Amino acid sequence: MSADKQLYESPIKIPYRKLPQLLGKGIDWPLIDIGLKYKTKTIAPKMLALVDSGASDSILDPQIAKYLGFDLDKLPKIPGGTSASGKYFYRILPEPVEMEIYGRKFTGSFIVIDSPDQMWSCILGHNSIFRLSKITFNTHKKYFEVGLRCDIN
Repeated sequence: MSADKQLYESPIKIPYRKLPQLLGKGIDWPLIDIGLKYKTKTIAPKMLALVDSGASDSILDPQIAKYLGFDLDKLPKIPGGTSASGKYFYRILPEPVEMEIYGRKFTGSFIVIDSPDQMWSCILGHNSIFRLSKITFNTHKKYFEVGLRCDIN
């Protein structure tokens, strides 16, 4: 048995999804259903999160962070640079958020970007989904695989 098979559960095969034309007609996106919880607040039903191999940090929309109970006005704004949406500032959430991904619960750190052009309400980057699992993109076959780590939770 290889080291990967001992460290990761059997991969979950997830088809890419197309979304309404507002988000790019005909584009296939690597999206997962995710539940979020912070203290007593829960996002229900689950929401879609973009699995973004180019994102170092995981990102929440300001409205989602506020709903979960974070007071964004008390958090310092940090200059973030320039993205495809233009210049932005971000805030670091001071505590981890609980994530439910395919029946497993994990915690992860998130930032909140102040950008009205943010396309996604939740983006999972290297500090969350890629730390918690092995991701294999099969874009040409229109699916990706998520093998959750066995040694976490």
